[in-house]
Amino acid sequence: MKLCSKLLKTNKTWIFTLAISIKGVQKGVQLFKDTHLPKTREIGKNLLKKGQTWMVTLRVPEDLKDKFGVSRLKKSLKTTDLAIAERRKVPLLAHWKLLFDLARENPDAVISDIDQTSEIYRNYLLRLESEVIDSGKGMALVAQPLNPFAPGIEQEEQFRRAEVFIKANDLNARTIDHVDEFVDQYNWAPAVAQEARTYLKETFAFLFPIFEEIDQSDIRNYCDGRLRGTDGKQAWARASLKKYLNYARTYWEYCYERHTSAPNLVINADLLPKEGNTKAVKMKRMNSNLPYSIEDAHALLNGAIARNDQPLEDLIRLGMYTGCRINELCSMKLSQVTEDAFQIDDSKTPDGIRRIPIHADIQQMVERLKQTSTDGYLLSGQSNNNQFGVRHKGLQQKFSRLKQALGFGQKVYTFHSFRSTLANQFESAGVPETHAARIIGHKVNSMTYGVYSQSVRWDVLVDAMKVISYKLPAN
Repeated sequence: MKLCSKLLKTNKTWIFTLAISIKGVQKGVQLFKDTHLPKTREIGKNLLKKGQTWMVTLRVPEDLKDKFGVSRLKKSLKTTDLAIAERRKVPLLAHWKLLFDLARENPDAVISDIDQTSEIYRNYLLRLESEVIDSGKGMALVAQPLNPFAPGIEQEEQFRRAEVFIKANDLNARTIDHVDEFVDQYNWAPAVAQEARTYLKETFAFLFPIFEEIDQSDIRNYCDGRLRGTDGKQAWARASLKKYLNYARTYWEYCYERHTSAPNLVINADLLPKEGNTKAVKMKRMNSNLPYSIEDAHALLNGAIARNDQPLEDLIRLGMYTGCRINELCSMKLSQVTEDAFQIDDSKTPDGIRRIPIHADIQQMVERLKQTSTDGYLLSGQSNNNQFGVRHKGLQQKFSRLKQALGFGQKVYTFHSFRSTLANQFESAGVPETHAARIIGHKVNSMTYGVYSQSVRWDVLVDAMKVISYKLPAN
C-alpha cells in the first residue's frame, strides 16, 4: 500500500505527504461534483472499451514515465454502462494526477502499488460528496484513526486500518451490516425469515461485500452461474433464483432508503435471461402440483391406515375436502371451527383469509377431532419443537414419506396437490370460478368481483362444496 518508501520515513514527511493528499482529495471531490453530469465534449474522454467493459486510462507525463514504468495508466471500471463509467473515472483520474504532483515534488520517491492505493481513494472520493474538509481537519480525520504508512506497521495491519477508516467515515456500506435489522422488521414467517437471513449473510454479502462496488454485470454473471451450475454448485431452477434475488432486491431497497446511496441493481428483468415459451417450458409449468385423482386420494388414505397413523389419515381427509395448505390445517384452533365452517384467519396471502363449508363426508370426523383435542387445536398433539416453532413439520414429513413410498413424484405431487384436486372437481362440475376461488383462497382477477365484491353468499358456497366427491367409480 506504500506510495513511496523514502518519502514516508519520518512523521514530518508523513504529515507533509498527507497534506498534499488531502489537497488532492479536495480537488477530486470538486472534480467529481463538476463532472457528475459531464458536458457533452467530455463524455468518453480518458475512457477505453475493452470488449464490453469500460476502462479509464491516463497518459503518464514524459518526465515521469521512468518513475511509473509505463507510458499510460489503465484500470477497469467494471461496468458496461457509459454513464456509470463516466462517474467512476473521476476519482481515479484525480488520484493519478495527485500521484504525478507527488512524484514531481519528491524526485527520489518510489511509486508502487498504484492500483491498490487508487481503489482506496476511489471509494473515499465517491462518498465524500458535499462535505467541505479543510486541510487541518482532513489531516486529523486521516492521521488519527488511520496511518497505514506508520513505521513498523505490517501489511495486514495496514489493510485493517484502511478498512476501519473507511467504515468509520461511512465511505462504503457493507452489505452484511444491516441484514438482521432488515429481516427482523420485515415480518416474514419464521422459516422464510431464516432462509432470507442465511442467503443474505452467507451468499449475497459474501459475494458482494460493498454496495457501492457492486456492478450489474457481476450480478448477471452470478445468475448465469446459478442457473447453469457453472460455479461448481448444483444449478438452481429459475424459480429458486428469482426467490433469492427477491430477498436481495428487497434488502437493497431497504438499505438504499437508510444506509447507502448505491442504486439498486438487483432487477430480475435485467438479470435473468428471457425464458422462451417453448413446449418444454410449458410442460414444466403444467407438471407441478398435479391434482390427485380419486384413486390417488384413496391410495394415500389407505397408506395412512396401513401405517396405523390416525393423525396422518385425518390430515389427508381434511386436505381432500378443504383444499387448505398443510400449515393452515395444522395451525387451526378449535375456535376457528364452527358447526358448519372452517375459518382461516392466517394464510400465505390476503385472499387466503376465508370461510370454508364443512363437507358432509367429514362432519363426523371433525366432531371427533373437536371432542378429543387436548391442546385447543383441531389436529391435536402436534409438536412445535423445531427451529421455526411450526406445528406442521412432523405431519409434513410423514406425508412426504408416504407419497414417495407410493410412487408419487417429489415435486409433481405434493400436499398442495389437493388444492388442484378441489379446483379440478369444481371445474368439472361447472362451479363458477369466482365461487371456487373464494373456497380455495385464490385471488379473483377482475375489477367487479375481485375489488368491489368481497365474498359470495354463504348458501352459494355450501352448494358449491356439495359437488366435491371421492366416491370410487363402480367396477
